[in-house]
Amino acid sequence: MIRSAREAVVKQWESELAWYQSAPLVFPSDARKREFFEQAERALVELRRPLLNAAASLAPARGIEQRSTEDLRASIRARKHH
Repeated sequence: MIRSAREAVVKQWESELAWYQSAPLVFPSDARKREFFEQAERALVELRRPLLNAAASLAPARGIEQRSTEDLRASIRARKHH
């Protein structure tokens, strides 16, 4: 189910990107135009990457969240003692 949903998003993104590439869009500069399309292409590359096991892919985020919570608690304790 997730894979088919991801594939649908990829197809939609490809379609949108093709439309933007063919549209007569006006950008403030060539650099901004290049940046816009480079970001869109990078997003497409990421969408095409295979999905990892959901639990495994969330583990790093949980670790960051845990460390952030611990840092916040330590900061609060430090303020209480000052």
